[in-house]
Amino acid sequence: MLNTLLEQGFKAASQPEQKTVQQLYRKHFMTYDLKHPTAVLRDTERYGIDHRTLFNLTPLMVATRIGNPKLVNELMERGANPDLYGNNGLNALQMALEVALFDDKYAKNKLPELYSQLEPDFLSIQVEGRLIKLDKRLMQFFMLNLMFALFYRLLGEKMSRQEGFTAKEITAWVQQLPDSVLPERRKKQQYISSILSSNEVEKPSPYNRQLFKRIKRGHYIINPVLKLRHGDEWLSVHDRLNVHDLGFTPWLLTLSPEQRVHYRKMGFKRRFDEYQTEALEYDQKEIDAIQTESRKVTQTLEVNTQTTKETV
Repeated sequence: MLNTLLEQGFKAASQPEQKTVQQLYRKHFMTYDLKHPTAVLRDTERYGIDHRTLFNLTPLMVATRIGNPKLVNELMERGANPDLYGNNGLNALQMALEVALFDDKYAKNKLPELYSQLEPDFLSIQVEGRLIKLDKRLMQFFMLNLMFALFYRLLGEKMSRQEGFTAKEITAWVQQLPDSVLPERRKKQQYISSILSSNEVEKPSPYNRQLFKRIKRGHYIINPVLKLRHGDEWLSVHDRLNVHDLGFTPWLLTLSPEQRVHYRKMGFKRRFDEYQTEALEYDQKEIDAIQTESRKVTQTLEVNTQTTKETV
């Protein structure tokens, strides 16, 4: 999509992300950053504490992204639900992590208080029918939320090269996070690597929670058949994180204007981007196939269970 927009001369497609975010902030979200956000609180009284604002975000999600711990606390005290998620499948905690990983000031000044406010006591997940409660004190809890936070930002780029998240990269990303969010001892590459490898799908171990799928040596993604509890429902991870919304930065955007003209004439750009597109589509189809098979197994188990009950 981004490639097509660039080729059609759509200038906004090549605009830096930070500039776009600033424009959205000025137009829609300034009231969330005021010392006394009366207008925000008035809207919650009028439309409900978890009403959906523009872009299908709740007030809590917006306050979190803006980085206003005082407003987040006020909304939580009024009953805001931190487990709700936006169009991108991320809840408020995961949004806070996403912003912090790409904004040093937010990570240092905003994240510590926000993280403690938004962090649930545990996550309820299901893997191949096995129910698992991930306590917030576990590194697995943090790693799963981290991969959610990075899903749209980085995974499309990686999967277009048939790669996943690595322990080395995760180690680099978490260094800027405050120790109150992630202790120093948990920022070591060896420790992070051990968490990934000991919780990969194929690893035989009674303590393996099967959170991650290794797609090649040292490269991991979230287990595609993992399910998360949402209210009374169990949702597949990719019912929340849409793998078909993943993309990569068009090669054209990495070049100077002069280089773009040169390589357009050569035709190399199209071949390179087409290769990445094909690789990404292949991985998307693989994940779809895994999920389809998982659904078939689940349906068979449900039928067998129902048959057994009727027989008894």
